[in-house]
Amino acid sequence: MSAALRSYGLGNGAAARPAALPEALSATHLHLLTVATRLAEMNSAPDDTLRLLDVGCGDARLLAFLSTALPLTLPDRKIELYGFDIAGHGTQPLDFFSEALDRIALADPATHWQERLHLIAETDPWPFADGCFDIVLSNQVLEHVRDADHFFAELARVLRPGGGSVHLYPSAHVILEPHLGTPFAHWLRSDVVLRRWLALWARFGRSAYGRWAASQSPDQADVDRYAGVHVGFLRNLTHYRTLPQMGAVARRAGLRVSFADSPGYVTSFLRRRSGRGGTLAAMPTQSVALAQVLRYLTSVTLTATKDTPNGLLGERGHT
Repeated sequence: MSAALRSYGLGNGAAARPAALPEALSATHLHLLTVATRLAEMNSAPDDTLRLLDVGCGDARLLAFLSTALPLTLPDRKIELYGFDIAGHGTQPLDFFSEALDRIALADPATHWQERLHLIAETDPWPFADGCFDIVLSNQVLEHVRDADHFFAELARVLRPGGGSVHLYPSAHVILEPHLGTPFAHWLRSDVVLRRWLALWARFGRSAYGRWAASQSPDQADVDRYAGVHVGFLRNLTHYRTLPQMGAVARRAGLRVSFADSPGYVTSFLRRRSGRGGTLAAMPTQSVALAQVLRYLTSVTLTATKDTPNGLLGERGHT
């Protein structure tokens, strides 16, 4: 176990704790921090600048958290954070990118974030040079990616040899569709059946209908309209894949794939629920067998790494 992780009082024989980590907004952020810290300590040279990319950075809440937390878990490293998102994709509010720049500037006013954060089209190459990142993260993004081959080809291109990536997302196996809170919704192929199913669960009050209705005018908030709108959402803006399917796409891009970190997300979630959300999990709980069970219940963690020739660290490109 690394010294950085032990120092947070969660490892064997831990010494006095340093300054507390900032409160994580969610278990997803805590889990991604934990796995990213482990990858950084395993796969990058301590004297080099650590460059991390947040793919689908959204409103920059994860980047803001990492800008404060990573210097605490990796105190001897110089760290540079970058991010990008897709313009006009439909999963974000229209003004999300200006909000992202404002939020990250408050968290780290010394950095020129206009040069670090980008908006691109869905089919564009990622706006970074080959081999420039040690770590790439994505949080609840892969289920929205239409062209997974493009995603993983670009990921493999921007990762340096020896670099790693962590992707937390719901797979096609998960029983409860997480965006709508409706079981089996993403498994139904018929639009007619899906619309009736969404309306049924909305009437039971066991879905995202209440949150959606609160954002609508009263004359637009009926259950049938909710169902129709969200049939379109599931068909056009979500692209669920099974673990074997996603793993196969990543391997086609030349990446080494594992889902063994998936139980670590549950560990992070339980720690937060028990009131210990300001600390790292001692290490991500790693189990391929347990990950196969948890894929039906919650998000999974795909860890994809890029091999080095002859086991040596490769040369970085430049952003």
